[in-house]
Amino acid sequence: ACSNGGADRVQRKGPAYKAGIHKEDLGRGLVAIHNGDGKVSVSWRYLENDPVDVTFDLYRKSGNGQETKLNQAPSDESTFFIDNGVDVSVDNVYRVAVSGKTAEERGATYALTSALAAKPYIEIPIQPVPGYADGAYAPNDVTVGDLDGDGEYDVVMVGDSITHRWERNPDGEGRALFAEIRKTYKILNLGYGGDRTEHVIWRMENGELEGYKAKLFTLMIGTNNGARDIAGIANGIKRIIGIIRTKHPESKIVLMPIFPRSAKPTDKPRLGNAKVNEIIKGYADGEHVLWLDFNDKFLTPDGMLTREVMNDLLHPNEKGYQIWWTAMRPVFEKVCGK
Repeated sequence: ACSNGGADRVQRKGPAYKAGIHKEDLGRGLVAIHNGDGKVSVSWRYLENDPVDVTFDLYRKSGNGQETKLNQAPSDESTFFIDNGVDVSVDNVYRVAVSGKTAEERGATYALTSALAAKPYIEIPIQPVPGYADGAYAPNDVTVGDLDGDGEYDVVMVGDSITHRWERNPDGEGRALFAEIRKTYKILNLGYGGDRTEHVIWRMENGELEGYKAKLFTLMIGTNNGARDIAGIANGIKRIIGIIRTKHPESKIVLMPIFPRSAKPTDKPRLGNAKVNEIIKGYADGEHVLWLDFNDKFLTPDGMLTREVMNDLLHPNEKGYQIWWTAMRPVFEKVCGK
């Protein structure tokens, strides 16, 4: 038996890319992952030149058997399919095709071998980059984005390594909690280690906000700028808010202060970040941009930051991420309606 996932979804026209956006030459990107007990999730892409009423047919060839069509009617609601009752002891080859077309497209087939089916994920090797061995730089994780192809997220999280560690593999301190949160909310994590405000601005102006909708953005950025230019950091955060508001006027933004760092409240990094926070809290209007300050929850009554919540006095540990989620959860529930 098999079932088409996402029957409640409404198909939407794909993104209208701007001329300045750097576009990859993508194929269908068909992929299949065995979730266990013979249940296989199959996903593929909409392409820029697909008509708004495009429909698809999905096929599977198991072992030496004949290729069979899996969907009873052309799929027009999503690019996601649940294939049940699959014999994963043999190789299964999936193929997707635009309904009525016989020409095979690039990336439209995927071989789920019995070896691949033994893991509920796909391993993607990342080539080392200059400085990687010395710890100066490491590529970020490959993060799965829009699995069901509907172009909508509940939440998009913007930040640096502190945000990235919600899901960093394998040692993200917030990873286990984030997996639980994602059972309720569809989240795109745009946190990147080492990022400063100017890096976020560049990405947002070069396509990172294109092609999807979101109910809520969270923003916490600035600690990597070093607090040497207080006004510059604040202006960078203001510009990021402006870009999000321009590209996603329908979305709410939760603006958070830069988290405390360094042990003592009189330490220079802490004082610098506090000055930035005093400025940026004025950017919240209570309607489109919401201010969420829970920094005191990380601190002892006398303002000390301890390794009980941040092992390195910068990045939250498991307890620190729980504090973060406790503060954000009511906003998620209110804005996302669940």
